[in-house]
Amino acid sequence: MMPVRTCAAAIVFGALVAATAAPAGADSLTYYRPPGSTFPLSEAVQAGDLLILSGQIGVSKTGDFGEAAHSAMDRVVTVLKAHGSDVDHVVKCTILLADMKNFAAFNPIYASYFKPDRLPARTAMGVAALAGGAQLEVECWAYHPVSH
Repeated sequence: MMPVRTCAAAIVFGALVAATAAPAGADSLTYYRPPGSTFPLSEAVQAGDLLILSGQIGVSKTGDFGEAAHSAMDRVVTVLKAHGSDVDHVVKCTILLADMKNFAAFNPIYASYFKPDRLPARTAMGVAALAGGAQLEVECWAYHPVSH
């Protein structure tokens, strides 16, 4: 039996391969630039049946980690909705924490955005620094079939 971590990675990799196996062409990839942004990125990319979101950083005017965590997750929800999806379709998240001491505080906040039986596969890691001095960044992939 495969360990849970290896199994989850295999499932996500298999989904990526299946989603990008469509013939190359203008219809297989769609890049969504953030409105008015000057940053060199797309807020989301539709790749086959996957909607891949760029990392969303948490913002807190007071430096409160909980506020920053809710901010990052709220931004994920906003980007998903902007492209016709929602958290019920998220299959994978990557969490970057500038301080791993915040990992335990992040878990209940993160879990509150998902149904208990629909928790995505997840990777969490500590990093030396994040853009803009952010405390965390959350990247998600959602199953989002393209209607033909």
